[in-house]
Amino acid sequence: MREILFRGKRVDNDEWIEGFFAKSGDKTFILIDSDIAFGYVTMKEVLSETIGQYTGLTDKNGKKIFEGDILQCYQYPYLSEGHFNYYAEVVYFEICPAFGLYTFKNPNLDIEKGIFSGTTDFMEDWESENWEIIGNIYDNPEMLED
Repeated sequence: MREILFRGKRVDNDEWIEGFFAKSGDKTFILIDSDIAFGYVTMKEVLSETIGQYTGLTDKNGKKIFEGDILQCYQYPYLSEGHFNYYAEVVYFEICPAFGLYTFKNPNLDIEKGIFSGTTDFMEDWESENWEIIGNIYDNPEMLED
């Protein structure tokens, strides 16, 4: 069975938490199910713009990959001649419901040939040993600047 899981950044301390998504009025929450065995659920308010769904996939280190994560890849054209030329943001394609990758050039390199920023790919041919989470769009926006 597929694991349905979300994460968000807490309003009170900027800590990332995982659990179930809930909304009440104009507030967004993550429900933490670790307390269900005791008959209650812990609810923490999170910043709504940081909510991301778990893709069901893990990176080369076994870390869960969420919408909004930034990945680096250990294969060409992402990695070439020892340089990470491109990064990929994990996105959700609304038009054809699926998770995918949105490519960005590494802002620290001057790349003249290859793919370009804005290329999108589905994660259908996923090989987790080739990918690693290196940040996310909320904590590391500088990684995506052109």
